[in-house]
Amino acid sequence: MERLDGNRPTFIMGFQALAFLDARKAKASRPLGLGEFYCFRCKAQRNALGAMADYVPTSTTGGRLKALCSVCECQCNRNVSARDMPAIRKVLDVVSRDSW
Repeated sequence: MERLDGNRPTFIMGFQALAFLDARKAKASRPLGLGEFYCFRCKAQRNALGAMADYVPTSTTGGRLKALCSVCECQCNRNVSARDMPAIRKVLDVVSRDSW
């Protein structure tokens, strides 16, 4: 980022800061596949253990998929839209739950 001058405190133009943050966010973005979850313990994309997950509706338009990581067996969550559930059910064995 380019500074306005060499003095302290350092001033940065707002549009430059937004461009920097947008680029950093795009670089860190990791889109998940249909049967994948992000495991916070492994810090990686992982498949569900046994290709099984529980679906807990949180609203009329979506809910949360809960599964175990296939590597470390820690619990992983993923928010999904209700309209994506038919495609997800082709990849995962999903059981609907009222609550966890």
